[in-house]
Amino acid sequence: MVASSGIPVVPELPSSDSSTSTGSSTSDESSMDNSHSSPDYELSHEIALKWRAPMHASQLRPVPASTLFFARDTLQRLPSKGERFDDIINANGVPFAFKPAALKAMAILLASQRFSVVLRRPWGFGLPTFVSMVSAMLDIDFHPRKDPFLSLSQWMGASPPIDHVLHANYVLQLDFATLRGKELRDTLLAYVYSAVIDFIEHYELLPQDFPPLERWPSDEPAALIWGLVGFLKGHLGLHQQPQHRLCLIVGNFDAPLTAFRDGPKILNPFLRSLQQANWVGKISGLLLWSCIDDNGSVGACRYRKSGSMPLGKPPRGVAAVASLPDAIDFTHHPALQSAVGFTEKEVNELDAVTRHLAPKDSDADPLPLLQVLKNERLIPYFFSCPWTRKENPLADLEPALDEVPVYSTGDVLEILSERYLLAPKF
Repeated sequence: MVASSGIPVVPELPSSDSSTSTGSSTSDESSMDNSHSSPDYELSHEIALKWRAPMHASQLRPVPASTLFFARDTLQRLPSKGERFDDIINANGVPFAFKPAALKAMAILLASQRFSVVLRRPWGFGLPTFVSMVSAMLDIDFHPRKDPFLSLSQWMGASPPIDHVLHANYVLQLDFATLRGKELRDTLLAYVYSAVIDFIEHYELLPQDFPPLERWPSDEPAALIWGLVGFLKGHLGLHQQPQHRLCLIVGNFDAPLTAFRDGPKILNPFLRSLQQANWVGKISGLLLWSCIDDNGSVGACRYRKSGSMPLGKPPRGVAAVASLPDAIDFTHHPALQSAVGFTEKEVNELDAVTRHLAPKDSDADPLPLLQVLKNERLIPYFFSCPWTRKENPLADLEPALDEVPVYSTGDVLEILSERYLLAPKF
């Protein structure tokens, strides 16, 4: 059921009493049972909520004169394909590239709270890992003495540029990449409901105060998000804490368009409703990211010789497109061109920090990593394009940015894994 304004009609949810948790707990464990999930739906995917463990900021180690860091002792291995920021930051000797300019850009975008943010990169570039770092930056659930962002910013020689959003949000993450079912409406409704219940349990609220799915009065999946907003307001008094609100991150947001026969009919109203919630200030930010090349503009970046070259026309046969009237696509914004992947400078830094891992009985000095990438014809991408939109919240970040080629994270790590036998292929 949808009101004439386009906002889904949601039920009145019970408010908590004085014993309700504030949701700012930093406990290491939380109850994650699925007692409120509907038994009527069988989903062939896992809920894309991976709550973070305590981060050991005091044990992070910077690599001199680079953007690379690793935790605890010396660098020992490369990150595995499924590892995200929280996994890496708590692992022993696993490198990652910290890019404060990219985080600052995302902080500015998500705090602007008018337009929703769209960001795309090809599969294998590491976009989910970057998004997991953005989520960790936003999330109110953190350990004050183990927060990596303070240490990382200090090592970069600047005060944290993200104070206005740092740990100031309750973060709900969704990922539609593996949604499967006959009809999208039922599948999406069950998926979002399970994610909402996991969210409520993680922040140690009272899931019993959220109506069971079988008694939910609307079959519109977006109504669950609006219902969660009301639930948080009643339980946490967010009208008195405007800095602590709900931020929504939706991964592979457009995947259901082609995975379900009713994809456009159901997904587009859902996305429009989320954008409206962001536009009117009911949520603090909406990030829509995807590894799907919807119009060919992402894949075309691989064959450009510079960021000034045109992207060309979309390929024929492009089918359904997501309805994003209140969103801005920052995929090609100069300020985010190197947010995901490795620049040539970062490739050289990673090469230098991993050379000690070569077998000791090897007399041959391995070729520079950058040269190997070129020999293997692994072509970098130029994601940057001249920004032509009137709205440009990142205008102040542009002047110092040159066009830079960016290599796929998966390509770089696969070459290293084969060279040093460090990890499975990516």
